[in-house]
Amino acid sequence: MVADIGYCTFALLIIVGTLRKRAGEMRVVTILETVSLIAAVMALIAGLLWMDVADSTLPVARRLVVLAYPVVHASAVVVTLQAAVGGSLRPIRGLGARVVLAGMATEAVAFILWSPQLLDETYISGATAVDYLWVAGLLAMAAGGVLAARSSASPQRSDREARGGGVLPGLTFGLLVAALVWAQATAAAAEAVAALTVGLLSCGVMLVLRSSLLERRLSILLTRERRARRELSSSESRLARLNDRLQREVRCDPLTGLHNRRALAEDLPALEAHAIRHGESFAIALCDIDHFKAFNDSLGHLAGDDLLREVAARIRGVLRIGDAAYRYGGEEFLLLLRSSDERDAQATAERVRIMLEEARIPHPGLPSGVVTVSVGVAAGAAEAALLVAQADAALYEAKRAGRNRVAIAGSERQATAPRCHGGRVDDPVIRHVEGMLSVARAGARERGAAPVVDALARFIQSELRFQTVVVNLRDDVTGDYRVVLVAGAAEARAALEGTSSPPSSWEPLLAAHERNGACWLPAGSVDWDDDENASWTPAPNPSLDPDAWKADDMLLLPMRDPVEGLLGIVSVDEPLTGRRPDDAQIALLMAVVDHASVLLAQAMRAPGGRESAAFEPAAYAA
Repeated sequence: MVADIGYCTFALLIIVGTLRKRAGEMRVVTILETVSLIAAVMALIAGLLWMDVADSTLPVARRLVVLAYPVVHASAVVVTLQAAVGGSLRPIRGLGARVVLAGMATEAVAFILWSPQLLDETYISGATAVDYLWVAGLLAMAAGGVLAARSSASPQRSDREARGGGVLPGLTFGLLVAALVWAQATAAAAEAVAALTVGLLSCGVMLVLRSSLLERRLSILLTRERRARRELSSSESRLARLNDRLQREVRCDPLTGLHNRRALAEDLPALEAHAIRHGESFAIALCDIDHFKAFNDSLGHLAGDDLLREVAARIRGVLRIGDAAYRYGGEEFLLLLRSSDERDAQATAERVRIMLEEARIPHPGLPSGVVTVSVGVAAGAAEAALLVAQADAALYEAKRAGRNRVAIAGSERQATAPRCHGGRVDDPVIRHVEGMLSVARAGARERGAAPVVDALARFIQSELRFQTVVVNLRDDVTGDYRVVLVAGAAEARAALEGTSSPPSSWEPLLAAHERNGACWLPAGSVDWDDDENASWTPAPNPSLDPDAWKADDMLLLPMRDPVEGLLGIVSVDEPLTGRRPDDAQIALLMAVVDHASVLLAQAMRAPGGRESAAFEPAAYAA
């Protein structure tokens, strides 16, 4: 009796433990699958052993116990197999689990073969092969347990539901149908046919209930998916609106509501390309509020802000559709006039001037007592940077001639205006615009980071007058900063090209030697470790001037982006002036580098942007 209880309890514990692996609604599905499997096992074993049970002389209770052995153990095997194929034990795949399952199957087969012998009382312990099957099954389960315990592989858990949960119940249902057909064909006992029929009906009902539950669960999941898709679509739409708003705000001056300098740097190359493509001219007008400093000094900065807002609103009302206004500086506004020649631009500028004069905005610092503007106009099909420089020179002439007037670029006096020398504009604002335009045009013509870096190096070398420019960009794989371009002496290219250095070698320098956003390293401020960083020092240039550029001086310009962080470092050396840069020159350099950093980050975030074209450092002259 104790042995009977132990054997049956062992199999029952396996079944219960398997069912406990599942939680929630899936546990109900698992129970229905288990009931259908157990019903099929009971029907099949009853049909198989019914004749032996009917002919046995054992008491009824003993016959039930004999039948319980194969039913319970066969049920444990099929339930465990079901869990391994499509249920809770599916993640546990290994040799140990397979050996344990094989041992359980061997035990079940042994009990099925043992039951007829026990029913007709012919079983003799140790005299049949059944005893060896029991031993083999127990040893297999023990060996499988040892193998599973020694396995280092952890179960691979997955949130995806197994798709094979209905395979084994379907097969057992088909097996019941086949057994019932066979029983009818062979004129089996009515009791055996009845047992198979009951088992078939029970299994069918359980499978129908299982399908209904799974369909309900699928419907719930589909409803959740549709809801999640709607929420995702709503979030994407909201994100798109926020991105559009952010793009507008990034291009907008917060005080006046006009476009800002960043928008100007993006729009000028497009307008220039459109004019060249269609053979049209365009115009640029620079407007400056006369004696704005006196207005601020008399009425305060809040009144000055109100004046800027009012002037901006009135300028916007004068422009045609397609024209654009930008806040260019403190009290300066730039007008982009599409498809305009010199006469059209002059007429628009006069409308702006007359409109503000007739507005009669009080100005206590002017003899006229009202706010006026001076306007410089340049028109043609030339490069945008040249037109900006010409308009700026014309604005200077309008102020020199007495203010509150419009001056047109191109007269003899303006051609010799002191703000331009030999074709090079010395005003740092104009130089800043030239740099932004140069880099922006390069980014617009070609994709990738290489054109932006190339244009930046060329502009610093040719326009900002540094002989050597070295660009280090961050490698996304290693995190190091690699020299991708060396513009300057051949010795510098040979020493630096292709070298890289870790972030730890740059971060202390950038943090400790900051100057106007750049990193100024005068001679003697840093002890360079030649083993850690590849370095190059130009030939010494002795000078008694304390502001002269020393051979060991270095100026580092960090390329930063709010999202990407530190993209790279631009190192400049050997200025053609032979002098160390002042704060204004460093500010100009950083303004151009900051704009290039924005374009570089955009290019790198674009598809394929990080796989940029190869750099051509050999194209730079020493």
